[in-house]
Amino acid sequence: METGSYSHPLFGLITFTVDKWEYGAPILNFTSGFDLNDVTNLVVPELIGKPGSEDGVVQFHKRFHGQALQAFRDLGTLNLIKYIHQVDAPLFPRLKKLASGTVSHEPSNHSFGIAIDLNEDELPLNTNDTGLIPGTVRPLAPTFIALGFRWLQNSGDPMHFEIATPIDHPSSSVKPVFVDRANTRLAIQAYLIGGHTMVSTADFAAVFGGSSRLKQGSYVVIIQTLPNGTEASFDCQIIENRAYSMVTLLAAAYGFAVSWNNGTRTVTIQS
Repeated sequence: METGSYSHPLFGLITFTVDKWEYGAPILNFTSGFDLNDVTNLVVPELIGKPGSEDGVVQFHKRFHGQALQAFRDLGTLNLIKYIHQVDAPLFPRLKKLASGTVSHEPSNHSFGIAIDLNEDELPLNTNDTGLIPGTVRPLAPTFIALGFRWLQNSGDPMHFEIATPIDHPSSSVKPVFVDRANTRLAIQAYLIGGHTMVSTADFAAVFGGSSRLKQGSYVVIIQTLPNGTEASFDCQIIENRAYSMVTLLAAAYGFAVSWNNGTRTVTIQS
């Protein structure tokens, strides 16, 4: 038997035992610093019927129940739950499985009930989730990140989301936004997501001139025929099968400025 220690960014110093140091070895016991009894069942209504969580129950650390519930609630608001095909391993005490294949002596965050894998069968380790592959979870990432999660796409583990920043009293990161110009309400669908005002690029182009299309093989939207006869490209987020980009960038491309009224959640386009 081997004994290990790890200074966890959320829980502090933890000691544990494993049978031997090997790739993804199960953790036999936490000897100090962490109590597995703090990981309890959480019912996530949005996950009911999903393989791996048919009854909507996942095991998650009790401190972060509200945070996880709010993230999935926001995904439901944005009609993004359809991207979740499979749910795996919210609780699985083991060592980290590094994409490099090397043996880690640190516990995986699945050991603490603060991580969840989505679409594991379609997104194995070292997959590059471009957003255009079967099983993509890229459309989910901005919402999870806004609620304090980390996405491990850049570490070669795109299926994996984990708590990075505790939010003890979470509120929705998704709020409808109004778009005005010269005291007139515009027909532009918009949301406040994680502190950024995202607007439908198709609606924006329809109101101010031009057309938009999604660049093939990317998460980039192109607005053609701007007022000056050029085109511009913008990173985008897919919500309800539509492309959304930051209003500040779109407005600047048209030569506009924007102002924000937090009380009414209204963005005003200014010439």
